Amino acid sequence: MQTQATLTGARIRERRRLAGLKQADLAKIVGISPSYLNLIEHDRRRIGGKLLNDLARALGMDLLALSTGAEISVIAALQSIAQVHPETAANPAEATALADRFPEWAALMLKQQNTITTLQDRLTALSDRMSHDPNLASALHEVISVVTAIRSTTSILVEGPELEPDWQRRFHRNLFDDSLRLTDGARALVGYLDVPDATTNSTLSPLETVEAYFATHDYHFPDMEHPAPKSPSQSPSPTDEKAPPLAAPFLAIYRADAARIPATELAKVARQFDYDPAMIAAEFGTDLAQTLRRLASLRQDAGHPAMGLVLADAAGAITILRPIPGFSPPRTAPTCPLWPVFQAFSQPGLPIRAQVRLPGHQGLQLLCYAIAHPRTAPQFDAPPLLQAIMLMRADPPAHATPRDVAQSCRMCPHTACAARREPSALPPVKPHSIGVL
Repeated sequence: MQTQATLTGARIRERRRLAGLKQADLAKIVGISPSYLNLIEHDRRRIGGKLLNDLARALGMDLLALSTGAEISVIAALQSIAQVHPETAANPAEATALADRFPEWAALMLKQQNTITTLQDRLTALSDRMSHDPNLASALHEVISVVTAIRSTTSILVEGPELEPDWQRRFHRNLFDDSLRLTDGARALVGYLDVPDATTNSTLSPLETVEAYFATHDYHFPDMEHPAPKSPSQSPSPTDEKAPPLAAPFLAIYRADAARIPATELAKVARQFDYDPAMIAAEFGTDLAQTLRRLASLRQDAGHPAMGLVLADAAGAITILRPIPGFSPPRTAPTCPLWPVFQAFSQPGLPIRAQVRLPGHQGLQLLCYAIAHPRTAPQFDAPPLLQAIMLMRADPPAHATPRDVAQSCRMCPHTACAARREPSALPPVKPHSIGVL
């Protein structure tokens, strides 16, 4: 198979044809024979230096683009698209040739894929809100209640006997008041139906408010990274004045974790062990839950891989969430049960590692580490309170055949999945490795 570096001749030939030049014409411009140019175009002669510069200038191409071809990121994105849609029989190995020979078409394909991904994300958000947002349900109930009241009042005025002026004024006043309520309810309904995006804020639940507070600090609190003072009276509050009340217990856990696993040492050890939570936990003598939480605090701008974090309770509700770039599990809709964070509840204390693949999202794959652990000490005559924690790592090293997961059933195209709870809003695809818990 030809590598990207050996396709310079093919790029010259394709660009020459697009420019409407014959081999003899281009050879004359750069001062070589047509036969020598023919050898170059068929990658039978390596070129560089002045001749490569002359060819790039004659063809109106950037020298780097001519010599190295399409950017690696473009080729990787095209290969991801092919892997996401195996039913098309597109060969990912041909992505390099496609990007080199038809860069404009490759750019158009990537733009369209980005548009599809954006629309799928917006559809997920809207489907989530339409089905499970309590604020939306309240707004709908208010509108329906007011409409019912207006209909009852008007039926009395129209169909009932003639009313005395005093009663008529009362009913007219009721209609006026109900119309104001209807206007307010309709405005609230429109507001809740607006799909949230990266630049707008919607009404947040208490937990979402905590997550928003953590996000504004990039899930990193430098003032809590140093050991707590020996004197309790000198210990600063785990929250600041702007922190929501529910943030206090999470910040207290953050401080305790930081005391056990200092940030400076964590960064060094994490790189040493390639971010393997089990090896890092053994190095610090900590449990896996602490280690997973601390790894999620590593900053991507410091050269660490992007990390996401999910905490869930035994009812399947996500109690805290740090999204990972390109993906965020739904907050209110029932999430796909094939995620390792839910699998962990069936085997408390047993660590789980799984590589997952999301539909769409240009073939986004994540390496997930999960474990379920007790939140409280065991007690007689009381059910155990379990919490599951999952660390998601982007750009994962090769681990195993990825497991197909989704944000929710509505946004999952794998119709053969045994865990499906409701129909999908997406067209079906051929299954890859759909798992069953």
